[in-house]
Amino acid sequence: MPVHQSIYDGPPRNYGGNKTVKKWIVIHNTSNDAPAVNEASYAKRRTDSVSSHYYVDDDRIIQSLNTDYRAFHVGSSTGNSGGISYEVTGTNGKSRAWWLSNVRWDLLSAQVRKDCAAHGITPRLLSVQDIKDGKTGIMTHDQARRAWGGTDHTDPGPNFPLDHLLALVKGGETEDDMALSDKVDYTAWYREKYGKASGTVEDTLAGLIAYGRNASDNSARLVKLQEAVLAKVAGADTKAILDAVNKRAAEDAARDAALLAELRGLANGGATADQIVDKLAERLGAGE
Repeated sequence: MPVHQSIYDGPPRNYGGNKTVKKWIVIHNTSNDAPAVNEASYAKRRTDSVSSHYYVDDDRIIQSLNTDYRAFHVGSSTGNSGGISYEVTGTNGKSRAWWLSNVRWDLLSAQVRKDCAAHGITPRLLSVQDIKDGKTGIMTHDQARRAWGGTDHTDPGPNFPLDHLLALVKGGETEDDMALSDKVDYTAWYREKYGKASGTVEDTLAGLIAYGRNASDNSARLVKLQEAVLAKVAGADTKAILDAVNKRAAEDAARDAALLAELRGLANGGATADQIVDKLAERLGAGE
């Protein structure tokens, strides 16, 4: 659907009211660090005939315009008519690391995926020649400039991680994803993911324990599963195998409950957050 009510805050002051066929996702940056809500609000009153379908920052995504309609965002009639515009908060000089840490990639990629599906856009990165040839896909404002002219803008800049965006849109694993069998720096992971988390400490720790268990125990559990399967094939008693599996599951539950109780005791005893996290990392890293 062209309007997503849960994120919609529009329309902007300037846009084309006739519906047009969309062929491209066009990535821009806002040339500032203002939050998306400010950009969407400004779009309702700006007088320079500029608009966008979406605004994205490090916290949220806002839809400013029905994607069936034409936003004024690339300086050419072809691009404005056929492009769905995403303005991401930031400037051309930002580093790749900055972009990776300051965009709600999950929301951005999910919305791009929805728009590709709704408008028949192929989720792929385009070259300037691809754009000139009329191929459908994902491009930048700078590529639109080089393909059609009408603007001197070169956003979103050379370090914007389009490859990262595409991988997320297509559902692939990126450099920031983590296989369950990978080793985890639990202390760093906790501070990164839960440093600003809401909710109770107990819920946060319980979630982290579950994540850590999955990561550190996955390989060992696969081995045990293989052993059980092989034993069954060799004619082992099925009931014995099921009993062993149930016993291991009960042991895991008891172990996690004991760890949570230990951490709760540390907290009640006046331990600092860093001390609690370090203890958690020690216990999980030791595979207990």
